[in-house]
Amino acid sequence: MPPSSMFYNQIFLNCISSKIRLAVILLDGNTKLIKNATHKNWLLLGLSVFAISWSGPLIRLAFPIPVLVIVFVRLGFAFLIMLFFSWYLKEKNNYSFTRNSNLLLILAGLSLGAHFWFWTESLKHTSIIISVVLVTLHPIFVGFGAYFFLKEPFSRSLVFGTLIALLGTLIMTGMDTSLQNSLWGNFLALMGGVFFSIFLVISKAMRKQFSTFSYSAIVYGLATLFISFTFIFSDVQFVTVAPSAYWALIGIVVLPQLIGHTTINWTLGVFPAAIVGVAIVCEPIGASLLAVVLLGEIPTLFEMLGALIIVSGVYIAIRSRAVVSNDKKICI
Repeated sequence: MPPSSMFYNQIFLNCISSKIRLAVILLDGNTKLIKNATHKNWLLLGLSVFAISWSGPLIRLAFPIPVLVIVFVRLGFAFLIMLFFSWYLKEKNNYSFTRNSNLLLILAGLSLGAHFWFWTESLKHTSIIISVVLVTLHPIFVGFGAYFFLKEPFSRSLVFGTLIALLGTLIMTGMDTSLQNSLWGNFLALMGGVFFSIFLVISKAMRKQFSTFSYSAIVYGLATLFISFTFIFSDVQFVTVAPSAYWALIGIVVLPQLIGHTTINWTLGVFPAAIVGVAIVCEPIGASLLAVVLLGEIPTLFEMLGALIIVSGVYIAIRSRAVVSNDKKICI
């Protein structure tokens, strides 16, 4: 890795840790919710965001490996790792095999697989910053989904934040006429966020019946099965690619999937889920910096302005939930 890249990465990791601390102070005047968090915990939370920020740039570097192959490898390895930890720790679950519970599990797996499929495909048609920012809208979708399906309280900040995020979306995607900006790619990224929010709402409803690794293994396995079935109905053409593409594919499995998502699941045992959600909103910052360093993809003025407004809207939408939330260990 070039020295300049390491320099930018170190700056980003330090900035994320400090910005998350500042966000929590703004969310709540005291730190009762996070009184047990140590400096190491904050660094791990920053590390998790840093790791998942590599997802977009690494996927772009892994092309022209087919999208379905990238998603299958990513989910398949995650399934095997989670299955091993679930077996090794001898986790016990309190799952009731009812029709509704089984259907929810299947829907969670399908939603997770669709999320990765749609979002990975979007990176072929639009810029990294647009794709990552649009898929990061999922906390807003979760807020509405929790209200309609889990009967959680509805806040005015959710509506206000949603309106701000919509304004930012219009600025970022509607005012950029460059060839890189594709409506199809934007739509795919947005649908990726919708499917991820469905997965999170179901996970929240079922988290008490499963341990973290067991639930992760189940939903990753179902998502992998769903992606494998799509090979039958799709015209996947395997092509010869450079070794760097395969290294990027390995990087996707190791950095954003195993290190990033696994560390996020661990931090959910220390921080309230909504605080972790605030941290994840920082992902577009890291992804954009990495896209500049690794790919030379410099965001346009409208993309940066729209992204800033969207992230602000998402923050406003979830800030009230961060104060009252006690949700932990929701698999993501």
